[in-house]
Amino acid sequence: MQKNFNFNFTEFYKLYALYFPQKESPSQEYLEWFIGFAEGNCSFQEGNGFILIQRDKNEDFLKTVQETFGFGDVHGFGYYGDEVCYVVREREALYTLIALFHRNLVLTSNRLNFMQLVAYYDYPADLYENIPEWKAPLPSFETYWLSGLIDSLGYFHCSFHTSSNKYNLYFKLQAKLTGNPKYMRVISFLFGDDILAVAHAHSIRIRISGVEATEVVSKYLEKYPLRTKKAEAFKIWNNMRIYIQKNQHRKGPTRDILSSQAKILKYYN
Repeated sequence: MQKNFNFNFTEFYKLYALYFPQKESPSQEYLEWFIGFAEGNCSFQEGNGFILIQRDKNEDFLKTVQETFGFGDVHGFGYYGDEVCYVVREREALYTLIALFHRNLVLTSNRLNFMQLVAYYDYPADLYENIPEWKAPLPSFETYWLSGLIDSLGYFHCSFHTSSNKYNLYFKLQAKLTGNPKYMRVISFLFGDDILAVAHAHSIRIRISGVEATEVVSKYLEKYPLRTKKAEAFKIWNNMRIYIQKNQHRKGPTRDILSSQAKILKYYN
């Protein structure tokens, strides 16, 4: 297996202190999480900078990202106005983000556009390197990166049959297919030897079903918490998972309460 490389934020902290001396630097844990979160749904665009898109229900959260870094803008996005984006275009702020992402991006799908952004904004030439030889960290249970990716791309589901004691509980993580199978398979192996990363037309998906199999997800996220509204989704989902584990979901008022929570769960995903 490829050697795992640690995240390195030395250059980021150097530029952050230079360009934003009045701001307190984000913690390493936050930066690990942010890279994973950004890799789920960001784009690097020549002329437009760095763009991170979310549903409008996460607008307040994106404003906390803006406040944490001390740069960028948050505004509505999308034809129907149902999305919101965090945009960074200022050169000094972009240089700082480039230093953050360089050699720290995990998913291959993001690296080509990132290097094009580096070239467009005339960042120092020593960053121009062979992308396949990029020695990036691998996904692991020892950093916040996977928590950030789950905040962006994860999905928690639980539902109950109306005419029986059966239930359907699972966790899903789905990413773009292009460039990502290797790293999604690494993630699937973390969750278990029998967990597969399955490719579809345009995406690759990991799905873990059942109370016992999803315990590894629960343990990881209890140690490395989510930060968006999806944290509430996990809280509700994990609570239902524990009730099922204790066989307290079968009948009576508890089952009715759990069924109601299952409907609420959809909002926070």
